[in-house]
Amino acid sequence: MRRGPDDLGFQTDGLVELAELKARAESADMALLDDGETSCCDASSEEHWVADPQRIAWEHFHTLGDIPVVSEAASIDASAPAAARPRRAASRSASR
Repeated sequence: MRRGPDDLGFQTDGLVELAELKARAESADMALLDDGETSCCDASSEEHWVADPQRIAWEHFHTLGDIPVVSEAASIDASAPAAARPRRAASRSASR
């Protein structure tokens, strides 16, 4: 059984800084998975992943904005069957 974190990350202040992290990883011949623009849990972001020598995944990302979750929806029809209602998104920190 593996113990410890599944992944760690660096959040950048801008896309230029994110591009610099990506260039450093590429120049170090690190395996890189580029997710590009994506959405996860409660935010949209530009991101890519690298793994360190201990095989811990590192996410490099820049948050582009929030995405709506059920609690922020304008209205939810409470009379609709549960299967037709949107599900509440898990918090970003819970998935990391």
